[in-house]
Amino acid sequence: PPQGASGGSLFWRVAPVSSLLLAEGVRTVIGGPGMLAFVVPGLLWCALSYSTFTASLLSLVVCLWTMAGVATGVLNFTPAHASDVFSLRVGVTLLALGPLAVACASAARAQALRRLDHAVRHDDLTGVLARRALLKQGERLLARHQRGCAGAAVMMLDVDHFKQVNDQHGHGAGDHLLIGIARTLADTLRPQDLLGRMGGEEFAVVLPGVSPGEAQAMAERMRSAVQQQHFGTGPGTQPHATVSIGLVHSSTMGGDADLEVLLLAADTALYRAKAEGRNRVAVG
Repeated sequence: PPQGASGGSLFWRVAPVSSLLLAEGVRTVIGGPGMLAFVVPGLLWCALSYSTFTASLLSLVVCLWTMAGVATGVLNFTPAHASDVFSLRVGVTLLALGPLAVACASAARAQALRRLDHAVRHDDLTGVLARRALLKQGERLLARHQRGCAGAAVMMLDVDHFKQVNDQHGHGAGDHLLIGIARTLADTLRPQDLLGRMGGEEFAVVLPGVSPGEAQAMAERMRSAVQQQHFGTGPGTQPHATVSIGLVHSSTMGGDADLEVLLLAADTALYRAKAEGRNRVAVG
């Protein structure tokens, strides 16, 4: 990353705990009954910026330091009555629980946002990328690789005779089949490849950094993996399936072809594969 961005990131990582240390120094100098409140903003900032464990640890350190500082006279506050002692203990307790509650709420919110982001970007049935996410990520991936030495390849895949599966075995069997095919395809791909569901029984794949020959070999491997896979033995399931694949490589479309153009060319090749008998790879 750029040096300026790295420096800015470091600043925001250390700023919350720095503000907490500054507040500790200020309240050590000033003291008085209001000293408990001096560190509250810093603790809340830490709770929103760090993990729940780190925020809890900082709260514990602050509370222990507060009690030790009052006991040793470092913090200029001497309780005059029993009610002052009780008030101090309640204040220290709230000082510990308040940031902890904020940290837990922040962690829960972050987890909910991650789940929401995953739900938006992924197909809810198969778990692969949704159409919009595939197009967005695929476009960025293609821009990085299509001008390289190897280039990139795009596939369109369609489950053969899928309507018959729904008609004969029910939509539940069709959903089960799509889930199984998506898992089989994902298992044959590399970590850097993209797999998404375009809708219905159609999937798309983006293969970065492959030659035309390598892309065709991967397409054949995917087709064969689906054909050999056993998808279920129970009632209302379809045990076997095949896919037709249309494949196009960026080198055949020019260096400035975007993902939409490549998908359209792959879709044309897919229709040719189905017209030629299905369960095959057609290269565009």
